[in-house]
Amino acid sequence: MTSSSLTSSSSSLSKLSSSEISGFGVLPVAALKSKIVEKIQENRVTLLVGEIGCGTSLFLNLIIVIFFN
Repeated sequence: MTSSSLTSSSSSLSKLSSSEISGFGVLPVAALKSKIVEKIQENRVTLLVGEIGCGTSLFLNLIIVIFFN
């Protein structure tokens, strides 16, 4: 990933944190958003394990689509 795409991705992430996840803030995985994105960038394969209802199925996909597009 180039630095220019990281810059645009970072601005997308801040948009995500302010408006699009207002209802997701109560999910445990929402509190770890920055750390999840960091680990995905650092590791080619990232395994995220969470209990039912923690937000991995819904919120994680939203993070990936917005941050890495």
